Amino acid sequence: MVCLLRGLVWLLGASLAAQTVHTVGPGGFAQIHEAIAAASPNDVIQVHAGTYEAFTLDKPLVITALPSPPGQIVQVINPSMFTADVTVFRPPVGTCAYVTNLHFRNMWFHYWSMDTSVELGTVCFEECTFEGNPGSRQAALRVQDAEVQMRHCLVKAQPGPDCVNTGLTVTNGAAFLVDCVVLGASLTHKASFSGGAAITCTDSVLHLVASDVAAGSSSGIACVSAFVGGHGVVVQGNSLVWIADCTIRGGNGYCAAGGDALHNSSTVPVQLARTTLNAAPGNPPGLAVFGPAQPVSLLGLTGGTVGLARGQTWSANYRTEPLWPVVVLLAPEVLVASSPLVHERLLLPVPGAVALALLLADGQGNAPLQVPVPALASLLHQRAYVQAFSGLGLPVLTQPVLGGVIR
Repeated sequence: MVCLLRGLVWLLGASLAAQTVHTVGPGGFAQIHEAIAAASPNDVIQVHAGTYEAFTLDKPLVITALPSPPGQIVQVINPSMFTADVTVFRPPVGTCAYVTNLHFRNMWFHYWSMDTSVELGTVCFEECTFEGNPGSRQAALRVQDAEVQMRHCLVKAQPGPDCVNTGLTVTNGAAFLVDCVVLGASLTHKASFSGGAAITCTDSVLHLVASDVAAGSSSGIACVSAFVGGHGVVVQGNSLVWIADCTIRGGNGYCAAGGDALHNSSTVPVQLARTTLNAAPGNPPGLAVFGPAQPVSLLGLTGGTVGLARGQTWSANYRTEPLWPVVVLLAPEVLVASSPLVHERLLLPVPGAVALALLLADGQGNAPLQVPVPALASLLHQRAYVQAFSGLGLPVLTQPVLGGVIR
């Protein structure tokens, strides 16, 4: 209880941070890119429901959708089928941008269209949707030389006639996903390639917790060796991968080869805990695991996640080994770092963090946490991120951050 009260005192103090709020939509800027041009670092851009042009974000800003009636969303699309304009995130290295509840679509069917991408710095996505282009042979979301934190997001490659469309690609970067769904594209009537992988990780760090990952399937109309199911998670090069409390499925090959749930072509074992790996049917069927993988103790979650909302109780259901301690830290920022004290990656700036809670897992390894968020107007658009740690010795286990921009 003392740790909890300390965390709440810090949260109240965070409300003192001044932020300029810019509005996009009725009464404000017509487009998101206009608000970005006018904003200073750490400002907030709040967006009314509607359809907006693709943009480039090169500043550490908060972009969040305003509350709207069911069925109304903030949709970001490339404005014309005659351009290759898509949304690109490039906050400066060492800074972080925060994006909440936006829907990114690359809807035009042409081969020169590109993918929504993160190319620099760190971006935290909450409750966002990424849809790929059915004609581009690109990913719905591409992360290269950058880092992403994703909570409760949907990444969905769109099916096309002859395209190997991947859900998420990570190259020379890092991706930390919790409570997300990632889908590779299935093929349609004119298929000449394999179904798309859900996630491809090359020379990168990938940490998945409590997520559902499914590859795309073949079209099933021709028994040709190239018409195969996609793999769920593909690991290549010098990558480090941790997967806890997830479900991963390969793509159906029908009369051709089925996809593997986990396809690791590197020599570094993928580390797994409490994860279901479903090999896909086909001729021959896919494998649950191809390449090196090993079961280990990892910190995870059971159930879904929720965002931070004023006047409501925020909760997380941690999962670790029975009777192990769980320490939860709280900070207003995200910072990816490697530490010999942590088994995976440290994601909070430790000098600016405070202890939020000390928990003890029960006999099944469950450690639930509930935190009331004060109903203060001054907390709107402030940020609060938590990272949990567990173990009986060093290095301790951890997981991707939870929390986010307060509503």
